[in-house]
Amino acid sequence: AETVGMTMRKRWAALAAQGDRPSVWALALWRMRNGFSWLHRPAAFLLAWDRVARVVDGLVLAFESRGVVTSAEQLMTVLLMALAVLSGISLLATGSTVGAVAVPACAVAVAMVVASTQLDKRQEAVCEAVPLALESMSACFGSGFTLVQTFGQVASDVRGPLGETFDR
Repeated sequence: AETVGMTMRKRWAALAAQGDRPSVWALALWRMRNGFSWLHRPAAFLLAWDRVARVVDGLVLAFESRGVVTSAEQLMTVLLMALAVLSGISLLATGSTVGAVAVPACAVAVAMVVASTQLDKRQEAVCEAVPLALESMSACFGSGFTLVQTFGQVASDVRGPLGETFDR
């Protein structure tokens, strides 16, 4: 069986080979992109619930807005691992199972608030940008632009999440 230390050395070597500076931040970004493969089943089970999927999607958007690439399933595996580690630390610090459950529960509550706020802000920004996007599209199509040219122009005219969507 492969040890954790050996696995970490392989990750550091892979990051160095990709040209990334091997650092804790680079390793964290790699983990956000790839998750924990052995937690995919529990993550998929939890993501089948609409409420959980909505929260995780909000967190994915929050990370994407800060330039961190991840997916809902990968992020869910990282969150599950973080909750397990937080629970273990809480158990050691408090010496009680109540603390081991209460601290991760509070962390989940904070994550839900952050995700909900992020989704609400994004939805509001999209709603505010729709009229400008439609005006820009109308002008572009009226000028004879192709669909690809129109999307490029709308992406440069419209700021925020709607502009990012047109850019993609």
